[in-house]
Amino acid sequence: MLSLLPAAQAQRVEWDTPTELRVSGADKLKLDGARVAEWRQNGPEALLPLSVSQEGPDWRLRSARPLDLQAQHALLLKNGKRLPVIPAGVLDAFVCTEALGVSGAGPRVFRLFAPRATAVRLHVYARPDDEQALLVREAVAAADGSWSVACPEAAPGMAWTWSLSSATGVQDWTDPAREFADPWATAVATRNHYTHSGRALLLDESFAWTCADWTPPPADSLIILETHLRDATAGPGAGAGALAGTYPGYWSSNTGGLAHLKKLGATAVEFLPLQEFGNYEMDYKNPKAPLFNDWNPYARNHWGYMTSAFLAPEAYFASEQNLKPGGWCGLDGRQVRELQELVDRCHQAGVAVILDVVYNHVSQYDHNPLKMMDTAYWFRLGDDGGMSSASGCGNDLQTERPLARRLILDSVTHFAEVYRVDGFRFDLGAMIDDETLRQLHEFFAARGLFHTAEPWGGGAYEPETFARLGWSWWNDQYRVDLRGRQPAEARGFLFGSLHPESSPARLVANLAGSAASLGGLNPDPRQAVSYVAAHDDHDLADWIKLGLGLASEDTVVADRLAFQRLTPAELALHGVAALHLLSSGGVPMLHLGQDLGRSKLIARGCEAETRVGRIDHNSYDKDNATNWIDWRLLTLNKALVELYRQAVVFRRSHPGLAAARRDVLEESLTGAQLAWTSADAGAAAAFNTHPDNTWTLRLPGTARVALASGRVELDLDGHTLRVGPRSAVLLDWTP
Repeated sequence: MLSLLPAAQAQRVEWDTPTELRVSGADKLKLDGARVAEWRQNGPEALLPLSVSQEGPDWRLRSARPLDLQAQHALLLKNGKRLPVIPAGVLDAFVCTEALGVSGAGPRVFRLFAPRATAVRLHVYARPDDEQALLVREAVAAADGSWSVACPEAAPGMAWTWSLSSATGVQDWTDPAREFADPWATAVATRNHYTHSGRALLLDESFAWTCADWTPPPADSLIILETHLRDATAGPGAGAGALAGTYPGYWSSNTGGLAHLKKLGATAVEFLPLQEFGNYEMDYKNPKAPLFNDWNPYARNHWGYMTSAFLAPEAYFASEQNLKPGGWCGLDGRQVRELQELVDRCHQAGVAVILDVVYNHVSQYDHNPLKMMDTAYWFRLGDDGGMSSASGCGNDLQTERPLARRLILDSVTHFAEVYRVDGFRFDLGAMIDDETLRQLHEFFAARGLFHTAEPWGGGAYEPETFARLGWSWWNDQYRVDLRGRQPAEARGFLFGSLHPESSPARLVANLAGSAASLGGLNPDPRQAVSYVAAHDDHDLADWIKLGLGLASEDTVVADRLAFQRLTPAELALHGVAALHLLSSGGVPMLHLGQDLGRSKLIARGCEAETRVGRIDHNSYDKDNATNWIDWRLLTLNKALVELYRQAVVFRRSHPGLAAARRDVLEESLTGAQLAWTSADAGAAAAFNTHPDNTWTLRLPGTARVALASGRVELDLDGHTLRVGPRSAVLLDWTP
């Protein structure tokens, strides 16, 4: 294997056509006399002469013969520097339209896309955990870059893997002895280790749907509860018994899970990732590990934002639920049937199901199939040929590649058709290229499926792109306007002042779904997901405690339950937030536990944890009581629970609020008061977040108090409204 020197600054060499390289950040003087070095694994190096020309700002280098697709290449400059050649457009010429993974019910055909491979082998196992394969077959290459093999012996209950020989990435070569799961596998059994090695399962995925006539609901009717599946039933009082933290536990729990969602009245559940993901991170402070983990003492990934298989459901949430180190998880494939039944049970309850999906990167440490096949094809590469890390996870998916785009589209199609989910939320959506976003929008719009995204990622912030393409997007501006960005810094409207990033005009536009008619971004206000708390960052209850000075990041809590009992001052701010959110435009979203006043206090989960009892703002690594909902809060904070329930009733009785025009009556430049009326929705609202002063205002039309938080008085004339400090009111209203 040849050793390449680091590339010079701003120099990048990309392989665009079989005979052509493109060089940026260089000049002709440096490129004169350059040659391309070509070599196969363990083979001699050949030096090919190049001709130089300029097209636009870049230089083009042409070879007299096509470069070998199964070889590695470096640009050798006359001064002795070697620059890595990154396979770029040359690989985009391969477009496979055949079925990938496994297809056919008779003699099954297995197909893998690997255009740079020199050999591909299929390994079939009688049982997923067998030590030895039942048979190994050599696959045959096709002109479209795919390899296929027919295997009539394969039957349901068996498993398969691939192995291949190939150049991959820059300088690296695949290990022909290393097996990996099919990237198009629809179910996977995995080893409980940070490498997360897996085998694809052959299953019958048919399911007898009880709610067969269900249709996805319109955005107007959505009230979303963002939920981590395991957290919803793994904590005290959930009533899920031995099924706690599982797919069936979610629908069978008598207090948590679906039971609570129905009592709250939410119309949709948005699950944190349910695609197969890497559960483990590197061993904590193990000097022999490939990467030294000194940040995650649990060595666990709880939230699931590390996808390993894009078409397969997470096996850990199945009722088997085995994470014993070194053991197997998901052997019998029950995760498929149990996720199907979960969706069916939700639909029977009138609840839509939205999946949080991650297509901007893959699992960081696992033997991911895409890494095993060809990093140069599947991942965005830096100038030095290493995988880029704009996502912060060390492997940014190159979504603009034809087969990467197809993998994403095949994935959402599979979950829409096999699992009948009602929508998707895209993690770090700004890292997905515009053409893929456009095609996804066409797919979702044709089927009436809800689709939203984080409008940021990789250092970009592009809500206008999602608004323009017709997508919904997480309106973090609404969150900042309402609560602020960090509790120790400037705070927002909820605390009685405008945040420095905000303005009266932005506050008004965002409470109306960032409506373009009010200076916002959205042609349709229903494109905004309005929220004040989500899985990431502090819970709203902790934010309020920190914002009011009732606790600090260094506070150590001994009595977890007592700490979560809301004071009158806390309850007042929770009430304003609840009424503001559930009367705002767009699609409102609550975070699991928000209606309970839940705090995230670090629980003892491993010996190396040194912050037990402190508030946690990033609990991605903790599969313990830090994240699990303590359902005793239903009784402890029953006033807040009931307020949210009534606010949801108000929202559902005024469905026009999602897109309705709002006329602001009065507003304070200090950001402490706001009132609006809406003839479209037949509703009005007033909010006073000043900590001391009562606000008196005159309402036009005819009003009736529907729901109030704090101290609110409406005179008998139906026009004079007094809203006490840190109080809010929702009204039925006619002009």
